[in-house]
Amino acid sequence: MSGDGPSRATRITAETDGERRGDFQRFQESRDYDVADVAEHADLAADLRDVVSGEVRFDEYAQVLYATDGSIYRARPAGVVIPRDEDDVRAAVRTAAEHDVPVLPRGAGSSLAGQTVGPGCVVVDCSKYMDEIVRVDPDARRARVQPGVVQDDLDDRLADHGLKFAPDPASSNRATVGGGIGNNSTGAHSVRYGITDAYT
Repeated sequence: MSGDGPSRATRITAETDGERRGDFQRFQESRDYDVADVAEHADLAADLRDVVSGEVRFDEYAQVLYATDGSIYRARPAGVVIPRDEDDVRAAVRTAAEHDVPVLPRGAGSSLAGQTVGPGCVVVDCSKYMDEIVRVDPDARRARVQPGVVQDDLDDRLADHGLKFAPDPASSNRATVGGGIGNNSTGAHSVRYGITDAYT
């Protein structure tokens, strides 16, 4: 081998490593990426922590994590609230309104059209703690669930009674019922059985 410089394999490895290191920086600096300043929303974050028993996350990691969904869109939120119960949801919405900051409910983030990302908003993610199937009434053909219930989990419970929640999006193994309602989800069998708003 000549002494003219690193081998082709070495150059490729170095370039690849450099690309990996630069991915996050390019992600932050891309022109279509709305950057929310952590310090700008410090008062909102403090007020939310005073009234929410769940998680309140305004750190950069949470902002970047919730800046994307299943779509190509990217928009960094001000922060994220992960409520433990309905009281937390009410408190988060009320407090955000007092600060004139919009609220964006989020399910699993599996949407392909960017409905679950928004610049400078407070994301409310119910998928971690609010995932209980509260009641199934097979005679009335009704179920009461918290918004973070995964659709396949609900369908598994309903199957014991010969029932199913009609919408069947391709992401039903992770999509939440609350997200499906917000998105008015459809699926391969919607032509026959209807879409979400026909059953809620």
